[in-house]
Amino acid sequence: MESIKKELLKRQNSYSVNSNKESISTVNSNSKTVEEEIENLIQERGIKPEAVAMMLSEGLSDPGSLEFYKILARENNPSLLLEVLHLTKAADQQNKIRTKKPVYFLGILRKKGIVVKFKKDEK
Repeated sequence: MESIKKELLKRQNSYSVNSNKESISTVNSNSKTVEEEIENLIQERGIKPEAVAMMLSEGLSDPGSLEFYKILARENNPSLLLEVLHLTKAADQQNKIRTKKPVYFLGILRKKGIVVKFKKDEK
């Protein structure tokens, strides 16, 4: 997860505007969304859903739900999941979460219309 974060920071810092005094970073120089940036990184680095699941598990401090996160990563857009993870971690740092991080994370996914309940295959 750290390599994705470092890569995003590198790309963010590479977009700048010339000024008389210094080089100033711009907000959206290339008009790509965060989700598109993450998707590009996932494709470039060949990151698999299992790795995304591991990032979710570690980022949410929820190692017991790794299998659930694997299913979630296989069934949904990994870049969206990582973006929501980032939002969850940012809210946690600002002390805005009144529940547990995984519950908050799933709440955001539900609001975005992502299915977070999976039925077991009956045999």
